[in-house]
Amino acid sequence: MSVHSDDQISDPILPFDPSQPSIPISYPIKTLEELHSRSYFSSFHYPFNKSSVPLRPNSASSQRPKILVCHDMQGGYVDDKWVQGGDNPGAYAIWHWFLMDVFVYFSHYLVTLPPPCWTNAAHRHGVKVLGTFITEGSDGYAICQKMLSTKDSAHKYAERLAECCEM
Repeated sequence: MSVHSDDQISDPILPFDPSQPSIPISYPIKTLEELHSRSYFSSFHYPFNKSSVPLRPNSASSQRPKILVCHDMQGGYVDDKWVQGGDNPGAYAIWHWFLMDVFVYFSHYLVTLPPPCWTNAAHRHGVKVLGTFITEGSDGYAICQKMLSTKDSAHKYAERLAECCEM
């Protein structure tokens, strides 16, 4: 099966079901229910999305200013969603890892989990990697209301987000 860079996570002909075997891809957590249920961790794709390269010690001087680079490329999960590699030789890449201390993978989804290609490359160069959590607009307000409605709820969602960091 050919993998093209213009394919979407949700193909209208073949709906994406993370519980079913398919070409392994990286994808975000889109809803509070997905985060709450931990369904990402039982996904067919989860084992393929874990970093396989340990974080190498960063040799940069602790006295110099720190640099954080944030990836914000076409909404995220484009060419980099293909865990086993895609066929776009012109896909976005970073060449100057040695200048960075932290790399953030961003998209406009509730929980953005960095694809392993970014985490592995960054770790190889001693760069820490973060995903993002974002709520936007009136839907975001409702999500925050639900998450923060009680101390127990806030604690539960903080735990769920921390679990995502262990990938």
